[in-house]
Amino acid sequence: MSASPNSPSSEKKKDNAHTPDTERYKAAFEHMKSEGQLMWQALTPFLLAHTIFLAFLFRADVWSNPFSYQLGVFIAALAGLLLCIPWITSFVRCISYFRLRQAQARQSEPEDWRILRDVGEKFAEGEKVFVGKDPYHIPFPGTLLRTRHAIVFMMGIFALTYTFILISSGPWW
Repeated sequence: MSASPNSPSSEKKKDNAHTPDTERYKAAFEHMKSEGQLMWQALTPFLLAHTIFLAFLFRADVWSNPFSYQLGVFIAALAGLLLCIPWITSFVRCISYFRLRQAQARQSEPEDWRILRDVGEKFAEGEKVFVGKDPYHIPFPGTLLRTRHAIVFMMGIFALTYTFILISSGPWW
């Protein structure tokens, strides 16, 4: 006896977009998306503040009198370096939450969808993947650093700049 076109089993096969698994995936995916947005919303003000702060430091007499004691510049550079701590810790927390949500979404993804699993993972690793017959890959130089490593690298440049200014304007000169 075959199922009639309107039976519950045929409805379930036709509309697999509302099964508990797909609902779990959708919820996990929304959490992942939300964490990604929160991460950028948290990091952008730090980047803007540090950029403006360094611009003011460079406008000071940092370069006119290098390697001489300049109390104001020294204190400002120390403050900038200390403010890198909440910036970096915020990023580490945000990226950790994002990666957790990404793993939850990947785990919840229905096996045959291959959006985050398989194709998404391979693409993120720099491999060429196919969607239909179309190939996709991350071209050079996008394969040099993952985004999270590039952000840490940028934060490190800011911290090193503050450190250099701190050393060059300290009381030991």
